[in-house]
Amino acid sequence: MTAEDPETPRHSDKIRALHGVAVDLVGCESDAEVFERAVEAAAELLEFDQSVVYVREGDRLLPEVVTGSAVVPPEEVPPFDPDRGAIGHAYQTGESLLAEDVQTHGVSDPTSPDIRSGLCVPLGEIGVFNAISDTPGEFDQGDLALAEILAAHVTTAVQRIRSEAEIRRQKRELERKSERLEEFASILSHDLRSPLSVASGWLDLLREGASNDQLRAIENVENAMERMETLVEDLLVVSREGWTVESRQRVDGEGLVGDAWAVVETDNAILECELAGTVQGDPDRLAQAFENLFRNAVDHAGPSVTVRVGSLADEEGVYVADDGPGIPADERDDVFEMGVSGGGGTGLGLAIVERVVTAHGWSIRATESEDGGARFEIRFEDEAAA
Repeated sequence: MTAEDPETPRHSDKIRALHGVAVDLVGCESDAEVFERAVEAAAELLEFDQSVVYVREGDRLLPEVVTGSAVVPPEEVPPFDPDRGAIGHAYQTGESLLAEDVQTHGVSDPTSPDIRSGLCVPLGEIGVFNAISDTPGEFDQGDLALAEILAAHVTTAVQRIRSEAEIRRQKRELERKSERLEEFASILSHDLRSPLSVASGWLDLLREGASNDQLRAIENVENAMERMETLVEDLLVVSREGWTVESRQRVDGEGLVGDAWAVVETDNAILECELAGTVQGDPDRLAQAFENLFRNAVDHAGPSVTVRVGSLADEEGVYVADDGPGIPADERDDVFEMGVSGGGGTGLGLAIVERVVTAHGWSIRATESEDGGARFEIRFEDEAAA
């Protein structure tokens, strides 16, 4: 290989060819495929005598792929410590290095007397691309620039592959956790519902001929059992609902709110709905979120609460507000945690709301309403939610 002027048409042709290599790298499915294609390009397009891709593994830089044997037999290419020689220097500093004569270069630490010139280009945290020759002065700044283009494509491709692999790993882990949680909730549901059914039957028998005091005691027991039943239902919802919404459709906002309100035992509570237009999302899960917000208002603000629903000022979301006692400022960040309840709830209602909201790619926060009560603001954070 002979050095060439970076301004020549031949050099420009090599740059275009390297961008073609970038397209090839998009189709690679493993680090090894990327490295193999990289050293092939270095030999065929850049005409480097010999190239090595060093990859960081533990506390060493290992020669993952070696092309050619013009300078050093591949089996004799050694690993490097990250703090040793030109290769370690490039890795540690993130700066490329060009050595016209490695035998006299201050940073280089050649492992063979046959290596006379070389260049090192870092691959981020991945490793280092190294090209060597047995001829002094074989590489110039034009070669270094070409190697840096190739290295940039390699780094991007490997980072993509590793990111996708990590996403798949996290998805599998979430699926395993979800399966275990659903199994636990199903078992818990069965084990709780069975004795609740038995207890309910006994209460019916006790009610016959009971005195007023006894009836009041029976009513208290029934209320406790109803709360347990609600807790079971909430646990099942938490375990079975997915973390993302797969499909969406436009839902009439006013109709959605009205239907959710009708499901909740609201006693003398008043609903004021000013939500115009549509919301794009999963109808069932959106209804579930509004039901829990309404139930939360009634549970914590009382049976005569007034609940208002409307669009945020910038129309990029909705709010649900009440005129109850509100939520202390230092507790607002915690209300969406599982098990947190300021009253007679299960401590899962608002956690379910947040899960529905985040599954849509939105956000929710608790703040204070104009009446001093609680206000929940759901902000749409993607265009599909308009």
